[in-house]
Amino acid sequence: MVVENIIVPALINITCAFGYDILKGLGRKIDKLRLEDEVKGLIEDFVHLEIESSAITSFFNEYSTRVAFLNYFYYKSYREASKKKEYSKQGFIEATASKAQEYIQRFYNKQIDGTELKKYIRCILNLIESKLIKDIPKELMGLAYTNSLMIENLEEKIMDLITIDLQDKKEEYEKTRLECINMLKKVNNKSQIYGKGKFDFYQFYVFPKFTQNIKGTKVVIGWKDVFISANMISIIGGPGFGKSLFMQNIINRFEELNIIAPDQILPIYCNLKDYEKFAGTKAYSICEFLRDSLIDAIGIGKDKVNEKFIQYFLEAGRTLILFDALDEVAEDLREKLHEKIVMFIQQMNLNNKVCITARDRGFIPVTDIIYNVQPVDLEQVKEYLHNMSKLGQFDEDDIENFAEQSTELIKQNFLSSFLILSLLVNIFNAELELPENKIELYDKCINYIGKKREIQVKRLPYNFGLIGKILDSDTTFEKIAELAKYNNKQVDKKSIVHKLSTIFERSYHSNNETIGAVNEFIRFCGDRTELIVPTNEEEYFKFYHRSFFEYYYGKHLIKSNNRISDIIDELKKFGYDSEIYDIVSALLKKDYYEKYIEIIHYIFDLVKKDEEYFILLTLMVQISDEPYYIEEYYKLIFNDNEILSGIGRETRISEIIYSILKKSKNAKLIGNNFMTYYKKECIAAYVYIFTNIYSKNATDINKKQLRYKVANLSSVFACFIRDEQYKALVEDVVLSLNKEQFNSIVLEYATPIYRHIREEDVEEDDKMKETLYDTFHSRFKEIKKRGKVEKREIS
Repeated sequence: MVVENIIVPALINITCAFGYDILKGLGRKIDKLRLEDEVKGLIEDFVHLEIESSAITSFFNEYSTRVAFLNYFYYKSYREASKKKEYSKQGFIEATASKAQEYIQRFYNKQIDGTELKKYIRCILNLIESKLIKDIPKELMGLAYTNSLMIENLEEKIMDLITIDLQDKKEEYEKTRLECINMLKKVNNKSQIYGKGKFDFYQFYVFPKFTQNIKGTKVVIGWKDVFISANMISIIGGPGFGKSLFMQNIINRFEELNIIAPDQILPIYCNLKDYEKFAGTKAYSICEFLRDSLIDAIGIGKDKVNEKFIQYFLEAGRTLILFDALDEVAEDLREKLHEKIVMFIQQMNLNNKVCITARDRGFIPVTDIIYNVQPVDLEQVKEYLHNMSKLGQFDEDDIENFAEQSTELIKQNFLSSFLILSLLVNIFNAELELPENKIELYDKCINYIGKKREIQVKRLPYNFGLIGKILDSDTTFEKIAELAKYNNKQVDKKSIVHKLSTIFERSYHSNNETIGAVNEFIRFCGDRTELIVPTNEEEYFKFYHRSFFEYYYGKHLIKSNNRISDIIDELKKFGYDSEIYDIVSALLKKDYYEKYIEIIHYIFDLVKKDEEYFILLTLMVQISDEPYYIEEYYKLIFNDNEILSGIGRETRISEIIYSILKKSKNAKLIGNNFMTYYKKECIAAYVYIFTNIYSKNATDINKKQLRYKVANLSSVFACFIRDEQYKALVEDVVLSLNKEQFNSIVLEYATPIYRHIREEDVEEDDKMKETLYDTFHSRFKEIKKRGKVEKREIS
């Protein structure tokens, strides 16, 4: 047997493939030829291994085998970074060897010596560990912000791959997968620029910037690395921040993600808002939803894409599932659907990649890793303008003028999203100046896009004389918004025709003329306005963006309700992620100032009776510049009632609370007041945010939920604690505590949440007491020694 000619190339190829995938997964660039040269010099000692080269090479080229090894090396890296007891290497070798023997027997009808096979596997592990792992920078090895959690996830992923039943390769499914990818990319290679039309995606696209909060520090994450710390992630950001466009980018370029063998993946895009539509009233599984979403996206037949097809890739851990717009799901269904998705994925092969997007406010995290989309900055504004200039949609000479005007808008947090940026470009092109607030922006932009721009275009095939009365009336869009409540749901054409025909029946000579005018208006909107647009379902329409729906429904809400209590009742039907609150507040302030004063006063009175209205008050007062209300809000927070202590789930409003407080004439006393009224909470929040010691015991699903509840409570105080001028104040107090004081405060903050989950966690509290104080000081010393948490920026 000419072992050297067969085994050596096989071993080189396997080792090089693993090494390359590991380094790529860690964001490291590597020269394949140089890697091969390094490996060649180490192979000679292993030419004595007598194995069936074609069969074993086939096994090691299997997707599941490659992912198992990659997970093992990630696991080794995180174990080394956390200095925790190592999961058995021998156990991994034995399980992999057993799986290889089963594979070779089944698919090649050959037997292989288990002892020799284990030596072979150990050789591969030793080669990669000795020549590759040791060269990986320590900061990349310990990337996950919760190493213990990461290690446990990896153990599960490894076991999934080496214990799962062997899968017969189905060529028809593999062929359909490639067909689906090709069609998905064709569907997504163009996208709409608001007010401009459809263009090639990468002619205008500007990548969003992501951060991950790690022990109180925002760590920058490159888009290709979003799955580097976990296979199930959430991406959250404000309205119009580009979350859905980013999903489109992933579909177009998923092969560039730093994951192993992306060329073997089946991407599936799911608009979560479609779940209820697809499900109807029948029992409906997530697997069926994945099937229907893929069919809906590309129009492929159910004979090719069925549940068995989806299940084939799910079981192999080869799907990339993009669940978009959780925030647009009806609020009463949202949390149940979120949990249903997570439970479904956890029951499948954990090596599937899953991304869930949602607005940040009101988001209850379920995934381990959460990335925040950052507000637009001046660099991104200029990049977008240059892209638009190349497309002939913006004058190059106006870029600096626009950038200068937008600088202040960015500081005011008005220009924060790509949606706002695209709207501003339309207004600037028409008026050469930018509006000063959101209401003025929406009003001007909608007026321009829906009316002025189109009327200026000659020979358009629409009868503007006929539809002018409908088009020029805000009532038209307000009534369509009423039909689309509460979350910009799609509305059938018949309902729109009936509603508008009833309103405008006296504006035309006959019923037929009225219906004809309404139909012409709908045709014009669907073709040209990018305000009311057709959905994928025939004869159904919705607002182009949820923000436009919220703007018009806000106007409708104010005009159709004279009683303040009715407006409040209607607002409560929206989630806290909605813009409806600041839109209604701004509209009232602009056009109905007495009503605005009345409603703010009314909500203050409600809060004094029931603190549950505090978040509603915060969202309504955020646009206020009236000194009286600012000071009342300040006094509401800083008094013996300690209202912030009672806030539970909906806490992603820390920045709004803090921004209102900083408007107060007593802003300089914020530090003293926080430490007077919320000293314990600030201490516990500091401990959680900067050292994350609560995660130490977060090892099962209940405790993961617990950890997030602690995190949510901490987020109320996050902006205060992260402010450099106050961080040191809290830090000094924390460090002055002895062990008994420290444990008493930290556990007082956490224990009720543990016991809310399950009573047996009382025993866990006692175990925590033994380690909390020492764990905190150990981690604190590490952080101080480094100076700060390393920031990771990968393009």
